[in-house]
Amino acid sequence: MRRGRRSNCRVRASRKVAIFEESAIYRGFVAAGIKGILEVSPHQPVALNHDRGQLTESVERALLAIQQAEIGGPYALVLGTEPYKWLMAGEPGIYPLRKRVLAMVTGGIHWTPVLQGGVVLSRRGGDFELTVGQDLAIGYKQHDAHDVELYYTESFTFRVLEPAAAVALRLA
Repeated sequence: MRRGRRSNCRVRASRKVAIFEESAIYRGFVAAGIKGILEVSPHQPVALNHDRGQLTESVERALLAIQQAEIGGPYALVLGTEPYKWLMAGEPGIYPLRKRVLAMVTGGIHWTPVLQGGVVLSRRGGDFELTVGQDLAIGYKQHDAHDVELYYTESFTFRVLEPAAAVALRLA
């Protein structure tokens, strides 16, 4: 087997692991008793409209909900692929949309492939807890004349300590 092919397999496998981890953090993983950020948030999800001009209003409404729950910042915005593209593309002819939103969420703007909409969350610390038992490890399973089968293993758990520290953004 050529080196490039093995490398591509490792990259694909690593992406799958990362997506699994993020999915457990945001949406939960019932088999492991992990409740995700979005499923335990007590806040009504904020509509995220396809109209880029309303993106700042959606983020403002989510921030207001967190602040009214007396959760401090800084705050971060995490967006799924499509809303992230809207934000990065901006609106022609006016002050960049990304800069307007970044002024509100000083904890950063982040992309994740596991969300359709997004989430605004506090980054003040102490609201979420990720515990990693065994760090990510790769192992050999089997091989034949053409392929080698490897596996990844990891142990972790995640807890939401303050459910009010996040507000979901749902695509309208």
